[in-house]
Amino acid sequence: MKKITLLIIILLIKSFQSNAQIVYTNIPDGIPAGIDFNSDGVFEFQIQPGNSKNIMYYGLGASNNIHALGSASSNWDVPNCVAAGVVVNGGNNWVGLGDCSIDGWGAGNSSLTVNVDEFLAIKFNFVGNTNVFYGWIRFSINSSGIVTYKDYAYNSNASQQILTGQTTSLSLSEINETDKILIYPNPVRNILHIDFGSVITENVSFEIYNTLGQTVKRNNLEFNLNEINVSDLNKGMYFLRLHSANQIIDKKILIE
Repeated sequence: MKKITLLIIILLIKSFQSNAQIVYTNIPDGIPAGIDFNSDGVFEFQIQPGNSKNIMYYGLGASNNIHALGSASSNWDVPNCVAAGVVVNGGNNWVGLGDCSIDGWGAGNSSLTVNVDEFLAIKFNFVGNTNVFYGWIRFSINSSGIVTYKDYAYNSNASQQILTGQTTSLSLSEINETDKILIYPNPVRNILHIDFGSVITENVSFEIYNTLGQTVKRNNLEFNLNEINVSDLNKGMYFLRLHSANQIIDKKILIE
């Protein structure tokens, strides 16, 4: 049963990574007039002139939206600022109504951390194209409330998901290396075991995110003491990110 579960996970990861065609753009000046994902001269998201915290997308595309912190009745215009490695797809909280403010229009944003790189999960369509695309925008905000936009990317395959922070499609060799790291059992109830094989030979740190992009657990993990206790987490889907000295590896886990 364990081998079957691991095989299913590997096939799912391969399917996602092999289908991802990532278009990445760096932002050289920090505060652009807008976000133009396909560089056609038409903004999918506009930065409000004079206030870099406010992002407008009403009328720029029928599907244009930003992953929201709240619901349709509360905080629908406050984005949920997430860390790297969060899946962006149709399952995100897409309740925005045309614009948003990173700091909650001055009222506060519980998902925002000052002087830390954050990501906005994005969905949109291009003018004259009804296909939906998923992407991300990376930024940071300082103590004075000035937002610096750093880069952005999207999956050019319509309706295909992307991970926040993902900048390239992995090569076959990179995918194979990632697949050599096994996590089990998955689904897991108490202790998650990690077999690094020969891919990682130094200590790593790990983070576990829920589907809202919130960090629910983080710590250092010695490669020869490869266990994570997840018994204190609620049931559901999570994302495990492993950081070594020169690699970042993402895995999906299901807690039951």
